[in-house]
Amino acid sequence: MDKEYKQHIPDSSFIFACLWNIEYQTLAVLFKTGSIWVYYNVPEEVYEELITAESTGNYFNSNIRNVYQAEKIDLKLKASTNNG
Repeated sequence: MDKEYKQHIPDSSFIFACLWNIEYQTLAVLFKTGSIWVYYNVPEEVYEELITAESTGNYFNSNIRNVYQAEKIDLKLKASTNNG
């Protein structure tokens, strides 16, 4: 079975990781601030250009942010202090 997504951890000052869903062409971006945004209908070519760009952040700001429909994902994560 083939993977349904591609993932990349860029050398970036503000993007922690990118996850692109092949079937739905959605791009999830996890920022170093902890926020997660999902961008819809992002073509594979745009994802490939993002992960190979000299500056991931500059490419993202110029070609993805405010270009594709997006939604902020609110996750309520709490670190567990219970080791048992």
